[in-house]
Amino acid sequence: ADFVHGSGSMVYATQPSLELTDLTANSHYDFRVYSMCGENELSDSVVARIQTPCATAQLPYHEDFEAYPATSYGVAGTVPPCWTAISNASVQYAPHVTYAPNASYEQYVCHGQSLQMTSGSSYPRNFVVLPWFDSDLNGTEISFSYKVQYIASAVLTLGYLTNVTDPNSFVVLETIPTVDANLRDFSTSLYNRSIPRNARLAFQWYNSFAWGSFSAS
Repeated sequence: ADFVHGSGSMVYATQPSLELTDLTANSHYDFRVYSMCGENELSDSVVARIQTPCATAQLPYHEDFEAYPATSYGVAGTVPPCWTAISNASVQYAPHVTYAPNASYEQYVCHGQSLQMTSGSSYPRNFVVLPWFDSDLNGTEISFSYKVQYIASAVLTLGYLTNVTDPNSFVVLETIPTVDANLRDFSTSLYNRSIPRNARLAFQWYNSFAWGSFSAS
């Protein structure tokens, strides 16, 4: 990032394409492409930016969300690197890392930092997708603590996406109880669930009627 003209490494190519190696996963790189018009004569160029893909996550895997910037309810935030949020909500209500105590809706936020998902009648279906694991997920055990704002129409599910760009590829594995706003622990085994090799685990928080919130840590 913050590329300065004349800095960095120069790589020469005699073909239309060039493969760069030894790049760091999940990192931004700034670059320029020049044409050599003659000896010591270069064309004009502008800075472009790419981001390298995430590396695959390894099992066992632990995430407590404490390492990332956290924002309160109604303030735009982010999910951890290599996680994916799928939501058509306004940016301030999209899934993000939040914290407790939280000035708004504190009773629905886990202790410390947690991941919060919000839904409502205009944006009922929200997903948070875990990183990609280059492992067979069948037989994995997943555990987490969570709180919800209880609404009769709200449904919290754990499942997987076969296509992270298509919410309709979501397959439900477990429906998680949403009976009250108490802090709860949940654990389940994914043994023999026929999860495809390239699928990614995901939470879906669905509420088609009124506002509702879910947080996990």
